[in-house]
Amino acid sequence: MAVNKNFVVKNGLEVNTDLIFADASTEKVGIGSTIPATQLDVKGGIAVTDINATGVTTVVTLRGTTGIVTTIDAISIQATNLTVSGVSTGISVNSATNFYVSGVTTTTTLDVIGTGNMAVGIITNAQGTNLNYAGISTLGVTTTTDLTAQKLNVSGISTLATNVIFTKDASGIGATVGAAVGVVTYYGDGVNLTNVSGQGVGVRTTGAIVGYGFTILNFIGAGNTFAVDGKTVDISIAGGGGGGSVSIGSEAPDSPSSGSLWYHTEYGRTFVYFDEVTLGIGNTAVWVDAAPFNQGGQFINKYGDNALGAIGYTG
Repeated sequence: MAVNKNFVVKNGLEVNTDLIFADASTEKVGIGSTIPATQLDVKGGIAVTDINATGVTTVVTLRGTTGIVTTIDAISIQATNLTVSGVSTGISVNSATNFYVSGVTTTTTLDVIGTGNMAVGIITNAQGTNLNYAGISTLGVTTTTDLTAQKLNVSGISTLATNVIFTKDASGIGATVGAAVGVVTYYGDGVNLTNVSGQGVGVRTTGAIVGYGFTILNFIGAGNTFAVDGKTVDISIAGGGGGGSVSIGSEAPDSPSSGSLWYHTEYGRTFVYFDEVTLGIGNTAVWVDAAPFNQGGQFINKYGDNALGAIGYTG
């Protein structure tokens, strides 16, 4: 049947029972529906090459292998591979296996429930059960229960409420404090504070000095000064023109060295051990009164293990 003219239907058109239904009174067409709700109401599937929607389009579920959308406003999007090239505003992103952002992304809250890997990022507030920073990261204010890091650089002031454990690596270094840091306050008994070099470590209390016990106390350098209250045993002083020990007793100490001091408890005098061999000026070693009262050339001589109380003479 061939008709070479317009085909006009004034009152309506129905093909089969509900295959195509055109209602002239409502100006609506239904495909697969005899009661079309809109101008084109399709009950079933549609296969088209291109769809151009200039107005508002409501889609309950949109599935596609490849799609390019200029503007999309959706409450929920589930996609295997979603690429956003422009500026996007999203309420939430759930169940994203790979989420790649090439530009700047601002999120109110970033919650990582499982294992999250971030190459480079600036995060103001991060909450995560397991958050791994593989590259260089800058953290503003961070509260964490358990933190494991290979390199942690803190440029500001950090407060550590509990113990901090530094585990040494293969080179044997546990914690390194640079010289430009300034004063480091150490709280503890100092039992495991070892390998201190350079300028050394000063130890004292913040209030009144209570006292400290030392097995060996060495003063190294020129111009050493120290105070002694009571009896002091084996204080070694090196530098400042000589070295030696300080002893207190009624008998001279054994094996003195040049510059050693001995306070005689019976005579109330202090003697210095004068070793000409060490000084390279002779072959005599004697105890000399440190304050001889203008008795020039006089000294205390030592015979055997004891020193005589009288003033001797070599001439």
